Amino acid sequence: MKRLAIILLAVLPLFAQTQRDYLSESEVEKVREAQDPNERLKLYVLFARQRLDQVQQQLSREKKGRSLEIRSLLDDYEKIIEAIDHVSDDALKRKADIVPGVNTVMEAERRFMTQLEKIKSSEPRDLDMYSVELTEAIATTKDSLYLAGEDLDGRTYRVTEAAEDKKKEVEAITTMERKATEPEKIANPNAPAAPAAGRRKPPTLIHEVIAKAGDRLKLIANFGAGVDHIDVVAANARGIAVTNTPGVLTEDTADLTLALIMAVSRRIVEGANVAQAGGFTGWAPTWMMGRRISGKRLGIIGMGRIGEAVARRAK
Repeated sequence: MKRLAIILLAVLPLFAQTQRDYLSESEVEKVREAQDPNERLKLYVLFARQRLDQVQQQLSREKKGRSLEIRSLLDDYEKIIEAIDHVSDDALKRKADIVPGVNTVMEAERRFMTQLEKIKSSEPRDLDMYSVELTEAIATTKDSLYLAGEDLDGRTYRVTEAAEDKKKEVEAITTMERKATEPEKIANPNAPAAPAAGRRKPPTLIHEVIAKAGDRLKLIANFGAGVDHIDVVAANARGIAVTNTPGVLTEDTADLTLALIMAVSRRIVEGANVAQAGGFTGWAPTWMMGRRISGKRLGIIGMGRIGEAVARRAK
């Protein structure tokens, strides 16, 4: 049990890192306040420059563990550059004038490219630890610089057409799904609508989508328990096998359910956070005690396979 607790505490910070936002809270607030797309583009350019400046600072120090920090900074930088492209495309779809912002982006990204290429050519001793992130940052900057240099009228036409095509595709799929789920109403427009509670969500992987895959598609393997989102009849009609993984995660989900119950009752995550932040000042009789689980009654809503597995563990 002690070993399990240690493993859980070690994994929690790693999970938190994978969910980390690429902008700080103050940066997000500044982006929200900047309603004009040109101002927003200039903000993102500033954030990207700050990330690269921080990378340079890390490279100037022979500090243990700096490669992890450099990886995170380069990853954040790449996402910021991608955000610049999204802001530009969104503004062009709305026919906004973004010439000042695009000029700022072009000027800055030329400097960024020089800076990134210089880091790569200097071959730092720990380059292998973040070479992938550096290569991706260079490629993303190059792509963004190409877009910034593109004729704005042509780019506006392209993004507008892409948005219209996407809208038509969604409308077509929605229409096909409606026809597939309401055949009686289509045949008889005056027929009463079926009760909403009795309807199931229509499959998203429908006949037309499967047909587009061509004859090379032989298997649809769903990494989950259900197949409600797959038109199994249409797949089988084309000789395509459909598989799923029922029950494979039942025991694991039940384990985690009990783990979460204990974590909440005994304030495990709270205690771990306080300890990691250096907030533990000494033992106290009731500090972080939480509540006792033994002797309590457990309520389970839904006694399916997972509910039964949880009940077995709670006996």
